[in-house]
Amino acid sequence: MQTVGRIGIIGGGVSGLCMARALRDAGASNIVIFEREDAVGGKSSTMAEGETQIEMGTCYATTAHKQVRRWMKEQGTRYRRVARTKVDGSDYMKFLNGGEGANFPAQIVRYLKLRKLALARLEAGGFAGPAAEEMSMSCTDWLALHKLGKMQRLMLRVMTSLGYGFLDTTPILHAFRWVDRDTLLSGSLSWLYMPRQGWTAFWNQLAAPFDVRTRTEVVRAERQDGFVNLHLADGSVETFDLIVVAIPLDDFVKVCAPTPAETFVAGSVDWMGYATSLVGADSWFEDVDVRAFPASYRTEEIQGVVTSARYEGFNADGNEHLYVVGQIPGTLEPDELRTIVLSDVEKYGAVNPRVILLKRWKYFARYRPEAIRNGLLKVMQEMQGKNRTYYTGSLFSHESVANICALNTKLVPAILADAGQLSGSVTNVPDDKGGGESGAPKGVAAN
Repeated sequence: MQTVGRIGIIGGGVSGLCMARALRDAGASNIVIFEREDAVGGKSSTMAEGETQIEMGTCYATTAHKQVRRWMKEQGTRYRRVARTKVDGSDYMKFLNGGEGANFPAQIVRYLKLRKLALARLEAGGFAGPAAEEMSMSCTDWLALHKLGKMQRLMLRVMTSLGYGFLDTTPILHAFRWVDRDTLLSGSLSWLYMPRQGWTAFWNQLAAPFDVRTRTEVVRAERQDGFVNLHLADGSVETFDLIVVAIPLDDFVKVCAPTPAETFVAGSVDWMGYATSLVGADSWFEDVDVRAFPASYRTEEIQGVVTSARYEGFNADGNEHLYVVGQIPGTLEPDELRTIVLSDVEKYGAVNPRVILLKRWKYFARYRPEAIRNGLLKVMQEMQGKNRTYYTGSLFSHESVANICALNTKLVPAILADAGQLSGSVTNVPDDKGGGESGAPKGVAAN
């Protein structure tokens, strides 16, 4: 066991907990996690309805979630598969094959080859020049350029439907990070799984071995040569060799003296947001697990659109069907979102719907195209470790748990070396996405 210094993690959400576990697996033991809310898990939120565990936040695990699935196996987690999907009322594959261009398998092969070449050019070019220009293209424009009409339909389902941006305004870089071989396999074959005991229970168990301070807000981060002081809301001060920022960067810059890099990066993204509503209805669909409605969200100009609905079974009394309905909220307030939910689900066939609960999430940090062209990716890579600070979470990788784990894995050796001045090798920690082509590419993952 290697000895390392004291590491503070700001944020007890998914990225902070996964980082703590990755560090512990590599030999670190002196870790403290600060979470201002009264529970860990961040965007995971499980509620019980009778014996049913309903996910209002984090939902699916795909074949990409290799590390998380290993941890789940340790915990004895059982899964339920979300396999049956209809898109615009049609069979999923029928919907995909309705797109233009060559057959779907041929488009997958072409997309993966083009993706691999584009990411290689990006890294070889230092995240600048023509390669960065390509990464700033919208998904719509890039897919049209390469005549990948069926892939465009798939991305409506695996990106926009999951809150990962509208294709006409989201840079293709975000698609490259998420839509890899694993995502294509899971999305095409509906290999999507959910933990039966709920994501919240999983994160609580993952957090159990650590010193987690819930209801503890960091109000100031004071970074000095060789150490960092974290000032807490109760007036106390905790000192660390280094810190990991696992909260949104625009929140962190409010409690520190931000560097020019931190200011630039925090101002280079737009948080798209996502809303989930638990809807009860006398009746609606029961024949499939998920219905997706991509015909209604082809442009960002329409706010609050319902993207999908997932059937959860009956309420505790057995007299009402339950569904989790997703929306991309834009600037709309909760009351406006509830009105749209009820109108849309009635349009799609729900009888006597009512909104039981609505949660709105700070979600999907979309890079501004001009920032990509102006060196955003290079700045994000180079700021890791400066001022005794490392950064994780969706802004620096992607919203999915698998991508966050891949980023954390790549950061662990440098964090351990900086915290303990290690000169030897660090224990290998498996990449959640399995490494190679299916994993987040070198350089890009750390951006």
